[in-house]
Amino acid sequence: MAPTKRVSKVKVLTVDDTLPAHGAAAALVLTLLRLAKADTWQELTAKITAGDAEVGKALAAIHLDPDQLELLSDHSATVHQVASGSPRRTIALCAECGQHVVVAGKNPPSKCAMTLLCEGTYSKVSPAKATEVRPAKIAAGDDGPLQVVPAGDESADLDRGDEAGGEELGDHLRQLEDPLQSPGEEDEEEFDFS
Repeated sequence: MAPTKRVSKVKVLTVDDTLPAHGAAAALVLTLLRLAKADTWQELTAKITAGDAEVGKALAAIHLDPDQLELLSDHSATVHQVASGSPRRTIALCAECGQHVVVAGKNPPSKCAMTLLCEGTYSKVSPAKATEVRPAKIAAGDDGPLQVVPAGDESADLDRGDEAGGEELGDHLRQLEDPLQSPGEEDEEEFDFS
């Protein structure tokens, strides 16, 4: 049995089911940045790497399920486009073609500008909802869904695996690559033009 520690509350993030995958990733990132008090993804990963205690504490109180972690990994370009600082940067999705634009400030464009002859309108992606719950047992490395109990239920078992906290989430978030950075030498392919 995995070692456990007591955690009183965990924030579970929920995203609108109607959002496409890249919209859901943007919603998750906006909430993660707000909870970790970071303006951009780059700032968040720098704080994690530096061992910022406040960020570690914030991440220890957040539970992302495996599907949410995969969303962040699969849509790293979108993850790096949003920001929670002032002005907040998010994405707006076209209701017709599904393309997105980055929006800073309050109002997205009135009609689609990404697809030729598309007359769709944009809707801005809002942050994911963070709900505080009392965790049931979460085993270290368990890929199953989080089992939660209502916040008022004091009889709940408040154990959480040591590896299921901020360190594991921080390690995962730090590993997401910035798609706009140039690749390292080990990632470059060699071509023989002879």
